[in-house]
Amino acid sequence: SGFFLLSRFVKKDSRFCVEHGKQGLVLFIVELIVGVLYIIPIIGRIIGYIGGIVMFVVSLIAFIYAIQGKFWKIPGVYDLGKNFKF
Repeated sequence: SGFFLLSRFVKKDSRFCVEHGKQGLVLFIVELIVGVLYIIPIIGRIIGYIGGIVMFVVSLIAFIYAIQGKFWKIPGVYDLGKNFKF
């Protein structure tokens, strides 16, 4: 979902929110890719199911960290997110 945009527009001066937004953007792009792969018969469905579960768990953990005011550098996602000018 596009909730990553919310952090950008509501608290654009907060580094905490901007960094969460960048990671959210990367997760959103991965979700789109998993969704497209789901179209492929059999292997795409397997990737889609597993990817969907992984994305849900990662997003849930990131959400819990965020509401606690903690920052979680999601492995791999954080590094990709640093490349975005948000």
